[in-house]
Order: sequence, then C-alpha cells, then structure tokens
Amino acid sequence: MKVTLARVDERLIHGQVMTAWCKKCWIKTIILVDKEIAQDEFMISVLEMSAPAGVKVIVKSPSDAVSLLAMIAAMIVLYYYLKILKMSTNWLNTVTH
Repeated sequence: MKVTLARVDERLIHGQVMTAWCKKCWIKTIILVDKEIAQDEFMISVLEMSAPAGVKVIVKSPSDAVSLLAMIAAMIVLYYYLKILKMSTNWLNTVTH
C-alpha cells in the first residue's frame, strides 16, 4: 500500500475528500483514525457507504492505527528494497553477459 495523501481533519470523511482528493490522487483506501468511531459499527457503515465505489474505508482506534501504519511503512521499505535488488540483479546480468 502506497501512502499518497495524509490529512488531519476533524470532519472525518466529507464531500471534498470524496470528490476531489480520491479522484486527484487515485485513492483506493481511506484510513480513518478515531477512538469513538472505531467502536461504533453504525457510523463505520455510514462512512463506508459514503466512500466512492472501489474505495475501501478502514476505521481504527489510535493505538490500532499506529500498528497498521507501522506495518504499511515496513511494506513500503520492503517494496523499495526488492525494487533496488531487482534493478541491481538486472544490471549485474547485463554487465556479466
């Protein structure tokens, strides 16, 4: 998962996010961090329904969000490490053959 946009906004998900940012940044997932909302299944359903088709909404408490974002950061580092490794292997194959 590539982090394209990070926003801090007490309005949670609203029209500007849905119409402008999702299209402009090709957003596929919204991670919403809110302690109270994370415990409210009804509000989670409302927020999921407010997202455009194809956009996933993940609602986490602050502590759960820290774990999720740490995992995403680790995946990004691994992705770039593997990309560099592949480029290095391709370069090595070119110079040795």
